[in-house]
Amino acid sequence: MQSCQSFESEVFATEQGSFDGNLYAEAQQNNIVGTKIYQYCGDYGGLNPQNSVYWYDYATKQTGSSAISGSTVKKNQNTSISVGDKIYSFGGRTPNGTTYNKVDVYDTTTNTFSNPAQYPNNLCIGASCAYKDGKIYIAGGYAGSLSIVSQIQVFNVSTNKFETAIGFRGMYAVYCSSIFVGDNLYVIGGNTSSDNTNSHVLKININDGSLEHILQLSRNVYAPVVACFDNRHIYVLGGPSTGSVTNPSYKIDTVTNTYEQLSGNFSAYSFGAAYGIVGNKVYVLGGGPSFSLAPTVRAVRSFTAQSDLTNNHLFLQEDYGYDFLWSAIKSKDADLKVKVINAYLGDSNNIAQPTNAYLYDTATNKWKTLTGESYVADMQNALNILGVN
Repeated sequence: MQSCQSFESEVFATEQGSFDGNLYAEAQQNNIVGTKIYQYCGDYGGLNPQNSVYWYDYATKQTGSSAISGSTVKKNQNTSISVGDKIYSFGGRTPNGTTYNKVDVYDTTTNTFSNPAQYPNNLCIGASCAYKDGKIYIAGGYAGSLSIVSQIQVFNVSTNKFETAIGFRGMYAVYCSSIFVGDNLYVIGGNTSSDNTNSHVLKININDGSLEHILQLSRNVYAPVVACFDNRHIYVLGGPSTGSVTNPSYKIDTVTNTYEQLSGNFSAYSFGAAYGIVGNKVYVLGGGPSFSLAPTVRAVRSFTAQSDLTNNHLFLQEDYGYDFLWSAIKSKDADLKVKVINAYLGDSNNIAQPTNAYLYDTATNKWKTLTGESYVADMQNALNILGVN
């Protein structure tokens, strides 16, 4: 378990467990089933399209791989997302450079796949996808050269069929990443406009098809790891290099349409890496510097987003051993007395899980990690909180 550096900071870390070879999907893949994060096909050991799955079990810290029964076509640059026990993969590029224009549905329980549908067009290399309410929305993609994409394809996981596409005014969207916040699909990075800049963030309303360019990041990003934990902020983690510089990570506020650059970052490239989200943590498998370049990372890395105190709830648990009252808030006009033994900080869903303890020292205005089972803190000087991951 990673301890936080400060209460409102984010933590980039390298996890236990590593693959034998460098790997990446070379397109957005967000796959988690049970305790395993998957890369479906993609590259392994170089620019070598595969027809295997590679996985990391975050519970056991073990890595592994399996050849897919039935031998789906070898491919990379295929976008995929998990729904239940299945991984839905769209498009990709074969070893000879041709477009793979089918949908793979991979069953993780049987290690088998099926091809229930063909992609409506060939613009399915380097696409991105996101899931909402029984449907997968696929944005971007190309077929060997940059092409204007004026539709988002919609795949129904219940019928295994494509539905009417969502149309909007044209854009470039190759090697982008997509994520939902509410009813809005955010398409991040890639070649996303006619001026060929690769740092735009676009917002597409899936109900009316309207498209809005909300901001432009300070550097180009391709197929970044993206995550949202609070239905407001989107984390854009790492990316390819720009010359000799590794791109920073960002935190986008979808309410104010602004962004901030995070102080930390992955120590190596994360372009096109498969990933999976667990609570407020993202596990990232491998990575590379940019598209059409060999993967350079075999490690499993993680990012943990720390909760913002103002967006959480403080739970006070009744004291089971102490009979006295003490002042939690005191001023010349008021004296609020309470009797508690534990204080829990829960998330916006009112979930509190006591795992670590932290003490806020008002003298230094810093959080300190504590050890032990229970604490009673003087609220005039400090706040004792249990339950911060």
